[in-house]
Amino acid sequence: MIPAFDHLPLWAKLFDLLLHLALGFGVGRVYFDGVWRTAQLFASRPAAAIGWTLLRFGLLAGVLTVTALEGALPLLCAALGIVLARPGAMRRAQ
Repeated sequence: MIPAFDHLPLWAKLFDLLLHLALGFGVGRVYFDGVWRTAQLFASRPAAAIGWTLLRFGLLAGVLTVTALEGALPLLCAALGIVLARPGAMRRAQ
């Protein structure tokens, strides 16, 4: 059972939010790097590219679903981490 975010002490809330931000950044980096690799793979093996796309969506949905069970603020921090990861991954793809 995941402990409720509201019942944590203040120092643990800050640490928890930073952890969710880092988790979101890591998942976002993997997700957006996967977008680039899937786009390259689509020309040669479209079935594999579709499979990797479904896997990426499943990973993102799973992480955000589990994070949502902890509350709105951890979910927002994880989503912010995902958004912050996008420019770095897209810059690397250019």
